[in-house]
Amino acid sequence: MDTDTERSDETWSWMKEVMPFAAMLMVACMDMGVLTIVKAAMNDGMSSIVYIVYHDALGIFILLPFFIIGFIR
Repeated sequence: MDTDTERSDETWSWMKEVMPFAAMLMVACMDMGVLTIVKAAMNDGMSSIVYIVYHDALGIFILLPFFIIGFIR
């Protein structure tokens, strides 16, 4: 019976081993995509101040529901 619990502790976990690297790769790819879009927008004449305002507003709209839900709980 002890060997079963030892074996279950030593089993390979896809979520623990692969998922952090996959998430890190996805974030890096999305970051490069956003930087490419920003570079194209800046080359076409978009002001850096306008970009910062849009970036911060989008961040607020994405994170605000999570803050409100966490505050209510």
